[in-house]
Amino acid sequence: MATGEGFNLEALRSLGDVDRRLNRARRRLERATDLAAPQRTRVSGIKAELKELAVSIRESQKAIKTHELEMGSREADREKAEVALNQAKSNNDYQTFLGVIERKKVQVSESETLVLEAYEVHEANEAKTVAGKARLKSQEKELAEANLRVKAEEELVSAEVAKEEACRAEAAGQLSQKHLALYERLREQQSDPLAEIRDGMCQGCGLTVRPEQISLARGAKLLVTCGNCQRILWMVPPA
Repeated sequence: MATGEGFNLEALRSLGDVDRRLNRARRRLERATDLAAPQRTRVSGIKAELKELAVSIRESQKAIKTHELEMGSREADREKAEVALNQAKSNNDYQTFLGVIERKKVQVSESETLVLEAYEVHEANEAKTVAGKARLKSQEKELAEANLRVKAEEELVSAEVAKEEACRAEAAGQLSQKHLALYERLREQQSDPLAEIRDGMCQGCGLTVRPEQISLARGAKLLVTCGNCQRILWMVPPA
């Protein structure tokens, strides 16, 4: 297709250049928050660890209390058996209470072991919590610094976007409504609505351009589109 109404090749190419810069700037703006992604991930990970440790600490505290109560109960049973032993009236009763005392001693020893193990777990988790809080403080500081870099990047790129949008408005203003609408419609379909003709081929889709279209594009007086991909064709002016 070819049309010459309000055709301004330089304005179209300028518009295409601006849109490419705008696309890059907008992608850069979208990626700005990624500058702090590693720090956010580490902070989140440490917080999750601390949350799990808090649960483990509560569980170890509960275990300590349970085992201590159990140990106290077994110790009380042993003491009662010792009192009964001293009051035994027969050898059979004596042997029975002696066996009870030995069993209770074993049970008390088992409870002591469980209490010590629970304390070891509890103390280890408390130590991990202290270390985790120190790491969290350090990582939160790094995250705050990274967020400042994100903010600076966003401000810088936002200024670039505003500048390019002004350039875009200027370039668009030099085109007829018809050609601008064609350009915008093509831009919705593909990232770059313009394509150079090089070696007789459209650089957008790679297919050969008809000779008459090449001739029209070379003259740069009519708007020519690729018969295949519909991009607006242009050629480097002869030296």
